[in-house]
Amino acid sequence: MLVAPSPAATGGRLSNLLKIPAEQPFSNISQVLFLASVVVVLGVCLFFLGIPSLQKGSFPGSQSRRAGTFSPPINVAEVNFAGTFSPPINVAEVNFTSEFQQDIFLKNFQDAGKTSDYQERYRLLLDNYSRLLGFYAGDHDPKTRKVLEQYAQYMISYYPERAQESIYTVPCFDSGCGTAKYPQEIQKIKADIEQASASAGLKESLDKNFDAAALSSDKNFQWSTYVNALSSVKSVYDKNKDEATLSIYKELAAFIEKAYPDYKIPPQIRMGQ
Repeated sequence: MLVAPSPAATGGRLSNLLKIPAEQPFSNISQVLFLASVVVVLGVCLFFLGIPSLQKGSFPGSQSRRAGTFSPPINVAEVNFAGTFSPPINVAEVNFTSEFQQDIFLKNFQDAGKTSDYQERYRLLLDNYSRLLGFYAGDHDPKTRKVLEQYAQYMISYYPERAQESIYTVPCFDSGCGTAKYPQEIQKIKADIEQASASAGLKESLDKNFDAAALSSDKNFQWSTYVNALSSVKSVYDKNKDEATLSIYKELAAFIEKAYPDYKIPPQIRMGQ
């Protein structure tokens, strides 16, 4: 498991709360990575689509999104957290995808500081951890991974009965934690994409999927990630009917069927379905 050197300091209130039974962990690494593949879809959607913001000014430092971008100056010192509770991470280091996400993130931490209910606090902290995992799946930024590792270590330290749950195994989506091994067919497709008239958004989405698959040795995860990429290509082709996009689709579909003969591409993703 990838972890940060030490968890962020928190008040003593957490350690005095009641304990709850541990749940059964996932059985093997394949299930861990399959979960990560689901997070990839969520993360990429959040990264590229964004979510409409809440009312302006909900939290200090928040700003309305302009021209499809979001880069608010976050002054965490202005955010009031109840009692001795403080966030397990430096919120200013989080690459939020929208003002909406930032507001929910900060509100979850505020509510976690207000409650004395063990399970409710865990639920709020887990929600933020899951969101951060989605951000990393979307941006593949080593800095986001390091914040996620720190958060995972905090959750394991203060909720040891849940330490074996697969969600706290931080996946690797960047070259800083692994070596990407691209199949020859994918290398060709990447080169073809560079020459095609595909949109910048599609190119970036495919690169992220290809990188994630290349950094994993789990076939279930690789297959689901390539299918996610294929679905993105089909969606673009259905809109623009571009021959270059169709060619990329055919190349990728042929690779998936050859490399993963025991898996079937979902009918709704097949061309003509």
